[in-house]
Amino acid sequence: MRQLRLGAHPVALLLVFLGGPDIAEGASILTFEATQRGWIRDDGMDNGTDPTNNYLAGRIAWPGIEYRNFFVFEPLFRGLVTAATLVLDTRVFTSPDPTETYQVTSLGATFGFADLGTGTFYGSRVFSSADLYGIVRIPLNASAIFAITSGQPFRLGGRVTTISANAASTEQVFAGSGGRNSESQTRLELTVENTVIPEPSSWALAGLGLAALGLLGRRRRAGSR
Repeated sequence: MRQLRLGAHPVALLLVFLGGPDIAEGASILTFEATQRGWIRDDGMDNGTDPTNNYLAGRIAWPGIEYRNFFVFEPLFRGLVTAATLVLDTRVFTSPDPTETYQVTSLGATFGFADLGTGTFYGSRVFSSADLYGIVRIPLNASAIFAITSGQPFRLGGRVTTISANAASTEQVFAGSGGRNSESQTRLELTVENTVIPEPSSWALAGLGLAALGLLGRRRRAGSR
């Protein structure tokens, strides 16, 4: 009996060890496509919320109307988000100036033109003709990461912040950005540090091992009396 008892302890400990949570080390890049996107004009007109909508931002000289855009993502992840990047397709850039600055900010569940690009600052990028038809990346800050990890849909509003006072000039980014071909080029990329993720089967093995250790302990105490 003594040899059997000594042999049972390693088995029980092995069950506890094998039943521990699964650990995936390192970081992963998770990608999410927009579930809604589009623009709203300063006269209140919009193009809906379809995930393949055009997301023009800036001003078109005729009829002299400004466009601002929005994006909605619904990320699901396990782990600590350490970095976030908004990936967009510039498509057509037009401006009499060499560059235009585009910024994205927080956005509520309901919104209008005035809410786009005017909330909590999340990130920005300077565009030029060199970005024509190119895929660009906008790093998002800690405020954006906090919103991403809140458990709610992640909403952003964007606008061109460098539009001149000359209403006769066209200053735009993302013109011609609609269509199915650009759907996968509107993305949210998250760098996630993998964390301990317990599986039900792992907990069952661990519980079995702990129960065996408890039973052995009771038998040892009973045998010492």
